[in-house]
Amino acid sequence: MTLLAKTQKGPFNSIGAELATIITAKNKITPYQKNNLNRARKNSPRKGRKSGRIIAQAMYEIYVRQDALATIKFINKNKNFIKMDLERLKNSSDYADHYIAESITEGLHSTIFEVWINEYGTGAKEVSSQSYDLCDFFGLLKGHL
Repeated sequence: MTLLAKTQKGPFNSIGAELATIITAKNKITPYQKNNLNRARKNSPRKGRKSGRIIAQAMYEIYVRQDALATIKFINKNKNFIKMDLERLKNSSDYADHYIAESITEGLHSTIFEVWINEYGTGAKEVSSQSYDLCDFFGLLKGHL
């Protein structure tokens, strides 16, 4: 999980730093993991932090706790804020905000898509359909079907 946080880092991606904070708060950390988490926190943007935190928590739910329903419920609960934040970033005159929005969208897409694909056909129709509905809500289906 610490490697996932490390791969989600960058000057336009707040998800890695937020995931590092969640992992540190909820787990015992080895020195190797601490190094990965410290690297995940470097160069993280201030903008998009709350949306990044929401997606990081959703990633933690699906990848660590392996709770697809909790993941989708959490995103559903916060979907209006995420959408509003993404629109604000996309419409900003600061071009860096467009890259931040793109990073948030990619993290959101991969998390929701992970749940949707893995739950499809498992009898968890509620989770799979809610995942599909979220993909549709965020406009993530374009070019993917």
